[in-house]
Amino acid sequence: MSTWSAGAAQRDSERQELSRLRLEKTVQDRRIIDKKGGAEWAKLRALIGAECEAFNREPGKTGVLSCDADFLQCRIWLTGRHPSIAGKFDGATIKFNGQGPVHYEEYWHIKLTDDELDVWLSNGTGSPTTIEEIASCVIDALLEYR
Repeated sequence: MSTWSAGAAQRDSERQELSRLRLEKTVQDRRIIDKKGGAEWAKLRALIGAECEAFNREPGKTGVLSCDADFLQCRIWLTGRHPSIAGKFDGATIKFNGQGPVHYEEYWHIKLTDDELDVWLSNGTGSPTTIEEIASCVIDALLEYR
């Protein structure tokens, strides 16, 4: 073999190894986001349901907030009214949209922490947020529609 061909074969082998390592890292990151992002989505759905129940126990409120949530989606509405807001988790994004005449659309992203072992939530501007802030934002948007 010539010096050039040996070098070219070595560079090709290094590129293939780098590509394999990048793919492994991408798969590992995806697993963490899916698992821990799914857990955050579950906490958010539970919190929205709990906040709807707490709202319904308040004196002087008008209407009853209802929440229908499962692994794929979360929908909230005021009883007796068709407008609602529905949310879903699709991998690395939590998205809520207004249904019917409710004009609402918000996204929150699930990102890896710097150590790449956990996740954090960011709003549309990339700032950190919490599930409590997301739940309040979504419920308030529906209540403001009235």
